[in-house]
Amino acid sequence: PGMGTDGATYADQTAVFNDLGQGVLNNAYEGFNSCLFAYGQTGSGKSYSMVGYGTNKGIVPVSCDAIFKKIDEMKAGPDGAKFQYQVTIQMLEIYNEQVRDLFAKSNPTGGLKV
Repeated sequence: PGMGTDGATYADQTAVFNDLGQGVLNNAYEGFNSCLFAYGQTGSGKSYSMVGYGTNKGIVPVSCDAIFKKIDEMKAGPDGAKFQYQVTIQMLEIYNEQVRDLFAKSNPTGGLKV
């Protein structure tokens, strides 16, 4: 944990990834579908924790870096040619009871069908 200017302690991006993201990645490496869900009021830090800002990468970019590094390591190993790798990611936002795909250029009026 870090120390804020007002004396409050906080969890930096590394601590958040180590506490939450690494466990999700470990499950994904074992072949399980994985999901990370951020919930909280507006302004509570969900986007910052998930995506980050500037050099303070959030859980998603750090996880992506780690996934592709792990794939490269596995490909370079003695059994690397035996396997194929597929990575799929989705980022959805639920706001005002509407679901939006954050990777889509546009979303249907009223949100995605659930």
